[in-house]
Amino acid sequence: MEPTLEIIKRLSKIEIFSDFAELSEANIKRLNAVCQCLDQKEFKKGDVIIREGDKGDELYILYDGAVQIKGKTPHDEEFAIIDLDHKQNVFFGELAFIDQDRCSASVYAKTDCKTLSLS
Repeated sequence: MEPTLEIIKRLSKIEIFSDFAELSEANIKRLNAVCQCLDQKEFKKGDVIIREGDKGDELYILYDGAVQIKGKTPHDEEFAIIDLDHKQNVFFGELAFIDQDRCSASVYAKTDCKTLSLS
């Protein structure tokens, strides 16, 4: 992905990049390098972004829009865990991505969404 100052500023507000929150020249270079590894993806309202049980091979940063994270009961009934909005500077999918494990919840687009993903 082509880095822009807007994307770099957004990344600096995300918890996993908090060490680079001060936008010094060195930190901008580091976040620029991260940008080179990101893909922008778009999802329509209602789309499944992550499906519970799938292999976790991507970390998503919510760039625009809102999502809902849902889990399943032992009887396979879905329930809402939390709603997230891009203004909260959130990311998801990180645990399964880091552990190379299965996703423990599903993530649905509540609105049209844009994400930055790292695979």
